[in-house]
Amino acid sequence: MRRKLAFRTNVWDPLLIIPQIIALQALYYTSISVIVLFTLLITGNDITLDHLLDYREFRGDTVLGWTLGFAWISNSVVGIYLLLRVVQRAKLVLDFTVTLHFFHLIITSYYSGHIPTTFVWWAINVTTCCIMIFGGELYCMRKEMEPIMLGGGSGGDGEGVTNGGGGGGGSTAQIKNKKSAEVDRDRYEMVPMEEIEVGG
Repeated sequence: MRRKLAFRTNVWDPLLIIPQIIALQALYYTSISVIVLFTLLITGNDITLDHLLDYREFRGDTVLGWTLGFAWISNSVVGIYLLLRVVQRAKLVLDFTVTLHFFHLIITSYYSGHIPTTFVWWAINVTTCCIMIFGGELYCMRKEMEPIMLGGGSGGDGEGVTNGGGGGGGSTAQIKNKKSAEVDRDRYEMVPMEEIEVGG
């Protein structure tokens, strides 16, 4: 009988993916709302939902249009952090980012009455999508490459050494176990992923 692994090996898991999509979309809109609200308060413009969902507000011939464009590009940097915290897996960053922008296209089209037709809106969204994909994959890959500490010892650091007196043999055994655990950890951390067998 195969041993059931604690780590999720299958990619398709609707019970996990759907809440991740909802959480990412909600957090993304929350962050851009805060950025745009702060921007509008500084510039003294009226605060309306059009600045988020109406593609006609993104124009290249007005200061407000450029300001909103930079606000969305700045939000893509926040989106990288959201991908790192919500998705956490580099190979899923592309799927989640494209899904996020696809739903944004649907919501914007519904709010505006039709699919966006201006070049500026499409250029901004393609730019933010690319920033999130490349940045998200980079930082998620870095997180995945961090060493995993194996064999966490029970009993604190050097507890057996400070116990002097009648526990001399026990302290020596703890030191040996700690050293062997460090050797095993260093050996197994360097094993390539292709050589790891999944299953029992």
